[in-house]
Amino acid sequence: MAKSLKDQNIGRLLAVVVGNCVVFMLFAHAADFSSAPVYEQATKLIGQFVPAALAASLLAILNGLLGPQTKARLVFWRWSDPLPGSRAFSVHANQDARINVSALKRKIGKWPKNPREQNSAWYGLYRTVESDPAVTTGHREFLFARDYAGLSALFVVVIGALATYQFHDLRRTGVYIAILAAQYLIVRYVAAQYGKRFVTTVLALKSAEQ
Repeated sequence: MAKSLKDQNIGRLLAVVVGNCVVFMLFAHAADFSSAPVYEQATKLIGQFVPAALAASLLAILNGLLGPQTKARLVFWRWSDPLPGSRAFSVHANQDARINVSALKRKIGKWPKNPREQNSAWYGLYRTVESDPAVTTGHREFLFARDYAGLSALFVVVIGALATYQFHDLRRTGVYIAILAAQYLIVRYVAAQYGKRFVTTVLALKSAEQ
């Protein structure tokens, strides 16, 4: 299921990479579009696009090498037990009005407290409802946002360094890197919200079962 859901997100992640390449080129040639002839603009655009595209492709590969644990750390900003299921019962279950906590406690018996026990117990519940449309949609959106967050964090480091080398303009470079950083912060926040919603949707469905 996770693999097929990730496959469904490939097109959107590719759009993210292409979009970041386009923004990079716009910043790289912000001062050239009005002054240089068209053929010179085209030549410079191609010259800038090639290293940017190569860097973005490399980042896509690196993002694939990032494990779920690393991506979760980038999203939830917790080093130990960063997966959203690790706080499913101690935090998230009490924050969603859809969840009947009393009914859920009766269903699972011992209420898990240790983060790893929580994640394991939550995963066991997830496996019983993973084909539910609400769960599938939540899982897919979380995987996309999590992978996007991983890519955007790499963009800040790698494409930001490339911008520093190619822009030759401190102010423009600073603005561009600030945009990359803002992209990461926004996307990682959205991914964290999707992760929590994914976790609580599973708990809500299980608590409502007769």
